Amino acid sequence: MFDIFSFIPGFGSLVFVLIGLTFIRVHFYFLSNGKKKKAKLIGYEKSLKVMNSSSRSHHREKRIMFTPLYQFSFKGQVYKAFASGSSNVISSDIGSSQSVYIIDNNPNYFRFSKSYELFFGIISLFIGSIAYYFLFLRNFNLLTGAISTVAFCFIYFIILKKSMSKINQTFKGAIHKFIHREHVADEELEKLNIISTNDQVEKILQKNSLAGFIICLVFLSFMSWIAYMVWNNSSISLRDQVMNLLSNPVQNFELIKEEFAKGNKLLIGLSFSGFMGALVTFATIKQAVLLVRR
Repeated sequence: MFDIFSFIPGFGSLVFVLIGLTFIRVHFYFLSNGKKKKAKLIGYEKSLKVMNSSSRSHHREKRIMFTPLYQFSFKGQVYKAFASGSSNVISSDIGSSQSVYIIDNNPNYFRFSKSYELFFGIISLFIGSIAYYFLFLRNFNLLTGAISTVAFCFIYFIILKKSMSKINQTFKGAIHKFIHREHVADEELEKLNIISTNDQVEKILQKNSLAGFIICLVFLSFMSWIAYMVWNNSSISLRDQVMNLLSNPVQNFELIKEEFAKGNKLLIGLSFSGFMGALVTFATIKQAVLLVRR
């Protein structure tokens, strides 16, 4: 008996395959239509941006963000443009360079060579192919699987073509819209808060390292306080029991699981504070090393 619902997993997983192929196509479009140039990082725009604290919350908070500013030469002209994204950390030194692809001989259309279309394409293709086989293909014979695959691809491309025509867009036009960058004139840069030297970067990083170190110490103290309060409010017999269990956690693993299931507050509290304390200790040491180096 024909069941249309049995084809839904196949169509859904094949979408991932086709999305992966689309990403791979985009990657090779850049390679075949782009000219590789070196772009120099000449600064960061420092700005205060208002952001939502979470997708479900209407609470908005202000963050200091840094947007990389690059400069490159093309056909005798020098162009300056900001990267597409901002971050609250500075990851590269001013003066460092990165490869860019100028697309279709137009300096307004460029993208950095360290983009991830190929990576995401291969991952999506791999996951989609495995899901397509296990969720769909192995449940049908070769002929049914082949016909269904062709039909799925046909439906996918029809939907894609209809969607592109509705917004009056082509593949090339969509690529150009995605990578379009407006170049920035020197007069505009003078109005912005631009960090242009590594000395300025170093001061910001030093300030951030100190703040991070203090925050880590506060969290470490808080975890220690939790462990102390849980320990101090437990009976001596419970302390002895928990210490005996934790003295050989591998051998006592099943007993520890039973105590967790029973809601042993001391064991749960010490495990939580110990795990979080270890993470915070690692972060504290890392921030301390960064602070000392600077």
